Amino acid sequence: MWGDRSATLPAWFTQTYPASYQATHLFDDALPSGIAMAPLPGSRLDLLVSTPERALAMSRTLLNG
Repeated sequence: MWGDRSATLPAWFTQTYPASYQATHLFDDALPSGIAMAPLPGSRLDLLVSTPERALAMSRTLLNG
């Protein structure tokens, strides 16, 4: 799992699911915060995840420098 801030996954979670948490900025701060974000189908509307288009938008930002 990835996030912007350092955090620890609860023990009950890591005992049930083999998971780790990494605090890393995956996207440049210059990329507008709402671009290419959407809820998972059938999920909460307020819990947004990156869409494949966000990676493409980030690639364009990096290429155009």
